[in-house]
Amino acid sequence: MSVMAVILAATMAGAVPDSVIEPATVEGVRHAEELWIKATVSGDTSAIDALLDPDYVSVNASGVPRPRLEVLESTRTYPQRHPGATVGPFPPTSTIQMIGRTAIVRHRGEAELSVDVFYHDGSRWRAWYSQHTPRAKPA
Repeated sequence: MSVMAVILAATMAGAVPDSVIEPATVEGVRHAEELWIKATVSGDTSAIDALLDPDYVSVNASGVPRPRLEVLESTRTYPQRHPGATVGPFPPTSTIQMIGRTAIVRHRGEAELSVDVFYHDGSRWRAWYSQHTPRAKPA
């Protein structure tokens, strides 16, 4: 039985909620990124836990790697550290590049550039790695 057939059967049986089924498309990646942002702002560690690969690592702008468990703890405390934070739309300066079932998302903020690497596991996008880099100041 194909992976999609298993997912479809599980979804119909109620084993996989429709909210976690994401197509292996640019729109699916955008949806995963938007869920990530919403979950972070609200402190939803279960959503972040489901999104991150077990070996996920994020390297911050200072070059310090943050393992998955540290990211989950940061998510848990985000609402207390950033009261009143809101969620905006997927930034127009961000791009998504698909390479098979892998996606590279590039974000261009005012102070920082970042890259998120995702893979599609057959039903949803999983974040595997993130890299943050300070933007060079104009000369």
